[in-house]
Amino acid sequence: MASLNIRRKLFHSLAFIFVFVYVMGGWLPAALLSISTLALSTVFEIWRLRDPDFPLNIITRQFVKLEEETKVAGYYYFILAATILIFLFPLSTMVTSIVVAGAADAVASLVGMIWGSQQ
Repeated sequence: MASLNIRRKLFHSLAFIFVFVYVMGGWLPAALLSISTLALSTVFEIWRLRDPDFPLNIITRQFVKLEEETKVAGYYYFILAATILIFLFPLSTMVTSIVVAGAADAVASLVGMIWGSQQ
């Protein structure tokens, strides 16, 4: 379970790429990257949820929790939030929000691993 959690956190940290692209390249490259990532993720999630023989299941099992196998995975919401932040808010708000969300997600995961209940 711990290795799944670490893989998920590394995958979630990819959202920091949006921050890096925004800071280094500006709004347009970050917006294009986020909207294309969101579109690809949407297709990926719809396909994964509708097709039990989804060809990329070997990859999704590395990141999707057991309870997310029949629901939209958590990474999708993180990408959606980053995209909304890029389109609706200035750079400082977007960066602060992504950093706080990423850090809070990691800390919540660690707290859950240490003090959480096993179901």
